[in-house]
Amino acid sequence: MEKQMQKPKSKITPGQVIPFVLAAVVFGILLLAQAGIINLPKINVGGNHEVTTTTYKYLIDIPDVPLPDADEGEGYEVQLTVKYEGELNADPTGYRYYHDTDFEPMPPGLSVSSDGTISGVPTKAGTYSFSVCAEKGDDGVCKGFSLIVHPKPEPTTTTVPSGPHICPITSCDTGNCCGDVANGVRVSGVITWLDCLCPRDTTKRGEDYTAAGGPYNICVCLNSQE
Repeated sequence: MEKQMQKPKSKITPGQVIPFVLAAVVFGILLLAQAGIINLPKINVGGNHEVTTTTYKYLIDIPDVPLPDADEGEGYEVQLTVKYEGELNADPTGYRYYHDTDFEPMPPGLSVSSDGTISGVPTKAGTYSFSVCAEKGDDGVCKGFSLIVHPKPEPTTTTVPSGPHICPITSCDTGNCCGDVANGVRVSGVITWLDCLCPRDTTKRGEDYTAAGGPYNICVCLNSQE
């Protein structure tokens, strides 16, 4: 009876494994590059043909928010900051801000500091357009702004009525005698025209420029307990 011969088992050699390992590594690198996690350099493969990968970048911008209006002669302060798009955990600090002097000037009385603060006291009304830049290393952006500076309000003036008035000698000449009771309230003072003196039984406490028909002297009765 003849013995049946067994075939020897084949062994996997390192030479057979290495190509698969290298292929897996290359495939993983390509996936990371496609996701933007790593950047690959440009590779010349001969002739004018070029294989490239997309470089992952983030954008830097100053927020597109209108500047609040300013008032001529009044203090003004606004803080600018950069914002990021396209990159996680980006650091918006460390930027140097400055006015772009190649374009329109800042409103008179205002300036921008290196930390991005627009401040000062506007000295001339008008509508102004200017540009502010922010830089840090190789990153930078310039942005145009518009700012309205309102003029100072015209001072309010009160004209004293012209012509002589009949000035009262005592409070009773105004129709309200000091010490009398009118509608349950004791008379403690009267008013007279501003070009008159207070009645002799009163003393001047102040002036009223807001009441209709004025301005008036505010006269307090000498016998008033208030």
